[in-house]
Amino acid sequence: MPRRVVCIEDEPEMIELMRLIVQRHGMEFFSARGGLKGIEIVKEVQPDLVLLDLMMPGMDGWTVFDRLRGDPNTARVPIIIVTARAYHDPRVAEMRASNTGTLVTKPFAPAQLIEAIDHLLQLSSS
Repeated sequence: MPRRVVCIEDEPEMIELMRLIVQRHGMEFFSARGGLKGIEIVKEVQPDLVLLDLMMPGMDGWTVFDRLRGDPNTARVPIIIVTARAYHDPRVAEMRASNTGTLVTKPFAPAQLIEAIDHLLQLSSS
């Protein structure tokens, strides 16, 4: 069964780019334009990984992150923060240390995103 990836992002062009990259890598792709809808889709789909933008109107990415981590059903889903700003946030270091997440900075090369996805999926299945 193919791996499932949920993308929570507000920019349609970025959603489409990530969809192309993920599907070409043989994975199922689901998306949501915004935090609340993204949380709903993650709970519904039970993905293997989440791609999460930080800067979104309404509910920002860190709020989505905290809600996903606070729910026992979604707490262990690996998350890749995809953002246009380089972050030196302690939460990114915690994600990396726990092997449950990482950060990819926009703009990114398709290979960079796939490498991050593959790395986290390998760690989560170990």
